[in-house]
Amino acid sequence: MKIKLFKKSLISILLIFFAISCENYSKNTILYKNQVPRHGHTQIRKNNKIFIIAGLTKKLPLNSIEIFNIEKNIFENIVSTQFLKRGWHRTSRLQNKLLISGGWSNGNLALSESVIIQLPSLEIKSRSDLNIGRYDHTSTPISESEILITGGNDGKRALRSIEIFNMKKSKFIVAKQPMYLNRQQHTATVLKNKNILILGGTLENKTSYAEIYQPENHITKLVKTPLNNPRSRHTSTLLNNGKVLITGGLGKKGTLNTAEIFNPKDEKITLLEKKMTESRQQHTATSLPDGRVVIIGGWGGQGKTLDSIEIFDPTLDCFKKFGFLSYPRRFHRSTFIGKNKILIVGGASDDDVHSNSETIYIGKREEKNSCN
Repeated sequence: MKIKLFKKSLISILLIFFAISCENYSKNTILYKNQVPRHGHTQIRKNNKIFIIAGLTKKLPLNSIEIFNIEKNIFENIVSTQFLKRGWHRTSRLQNKLLISGGWSNGNLALSESVIIQLPSLEIKSRSDLNIGRYDHTSTPISESEILITGGNDGKRALRSIEIFNMKKSKFIVAKQPMYLNRQQHTATVLKNKNILILGGTLENKTSYAEIYQPENHITKLVKTPLNNPRSRHTSTLLNNGKVLITGGLGKKGTLNTAEIFNPKDEKITLLEKKMTESRQQHTATSLPDGRVVIIGGWGGQGKTLDSIEIFDPTLDCFKKFGFLSYPRRFHRSTFIGKNKILIVGGASDDDVHSNSETIYIGKREEKNSCN
């Protein structure tokens, strides 16, 4: 009799545990179907809408734009546009206009064509060519009418050149001073003093040095201390305290599980003692209003696409495992959409390109927080 009761109790406990697990999973993740599989795309938020722009299927570049409505929690429609198909391009927003610059197309072609698109109509207002075609560059607004374009690849090599796009003139102007170093798959992060931190991009020894672009005089200067680990395909995220978190990427010996902090006050880069929970490159890092940074997916150190999520807590300077995506993803994009939710769009797995997206709910920071 006691054995039967024990079995019934055990089954009941397991069923309750299973129900709770399913409930938490459904609350934390919502899966959406996209009309087109894509990776290597860009996405930009304007008010309650996110615009997902171009990218690549498994074989072909795209020129379509898909729209996610945050309030309705749906993908509304997909718009065909009249610009060259591309992936690995960059998109920046100034007020109600988008600049879509460069990109990669079939035949390893580095595009110079760039287009200015009006929001929310998605009408092409004008076209302007980069002076040098490029992909894997950075695109960063530096004023109400200017966007900084740095580095990239022209189809043959990594670039040093800098171009400034003037929205009022609808024209790219080559900066008199290029970067000190050739860079592609690097990052450009706007600091609180409006300077731009440019770092990483190739695996040569000399490119472990970052540089700072100063918009007021349009020049760059080298940062005093180098990166502890040269890296590309990493992320750089501005923290609430003004410092910059640098995570993962491709290093000399493979995918990295290290992270570093740049302090703009003394321009020093410090290697964090605590490592990431997994080695990863081609991932995303999305900051939350409370200061935490959510690190999602990527390509792992074991040669596989990751479905794992981890969170960096700047109050503890360490990383904590969070959970898993519905699908492994790299070359995806992620955007904070409010209420501690993040929208993750597309990306690639080991053998396919995704035609789905998902939102994850992170939840509030625990009162008794630790990285254990």
